[in-house]
Amino acid sequence: MKTQAEKIMDYCKENGSITAYDGAYKLGILQFSARICELQKAGIPVRIEPTKFKAQDGSLHPCKRYYVGQNCL
Repeated sequence: MKTQAEKIMDYCKENGSITAYDGAYKLGILQFSARICELQKAGIPVRIEPTKFKAQDGSLHPCKRYYVGQNCL
């Protein structure tokens, strides 16, 4: 079984980046920022960009997009 940090890495390899929303709803990771911190402490490069998330009602909310590993270079 993969760790949540490994799931984040795999998702980024396949999709280029990830948001906390992706982590929660697509991967089931509720403490997403803790997993990002684990990756950073392990020496894996993480680039963070501010972006906006479109909610179901069409409203925009600020969030962060994470580029992990090779995708952040």
